[in-house]
Amino acid sequence: MKRTPPKRPANDAFARFRREHRSVVDRLDRLESAVLTQRPTRASEALLREAVAHFEDQFATHMAAEDAVLFPAVGAHFPETRETLAPLANEHIALRSMLATLQQTLERPRSRARDEQLVVQTRDLVDLLRIHIEKEETVVFALAERVLSPRDLRDLAQRLRPFIHPSRTAAPSRHTARRQPKGQTS
Repeated sequence: MKRTPPKRPANDAFARFRREHRSVVDRLDRLESAVLTQRPTRASEALLREAVAHFEDQFATHMAAEDAVLFPAVGAHFPETRETLAPLANEHIALRSMLATLQQTLERPRSRARDEQLVVQTRDLVDLLRIHIEKEETVVFALAERVLSPRDLRDLAQRLRPFIHPSRTAAPSRHTARRQPKGQTS
């Protein structure tokens, strides 16, 4: 079930999200080849550890930007999408939990049972992450691009900026990013 998100023009308001999705999908492909086709080896474990670290970084910035800015903005402009967005936000919670569990399993001493758990947990994470990315690409991004005005897209890009360069500007927490001055809506 290998699908690569479609490529878009460089000026695309969602270019960063799509680039990150492609990067994650590439890592998922490598994980499937290395970890899911055989019992984990030292080399495949190193790849898995590297992927876990990459996903932790992505979840801290990419998912945080979606949770704090993108999903609320789309939901505010199109209230009928809230029922679609809520499961995506819940999947973020599930993916973070799955990643934490995978990290804990990696820290345990090597054993046959532990290695089997690594394969199962990696498979679950890979599958959910692929499905999740596909939903974001085909539902959230496509909808927002079709219906948000150029001004709304520029405003959205501005509000996402702290998440794009977290090393230059600390990304606001999920709770602080949602607070807005009185009288202003997403």
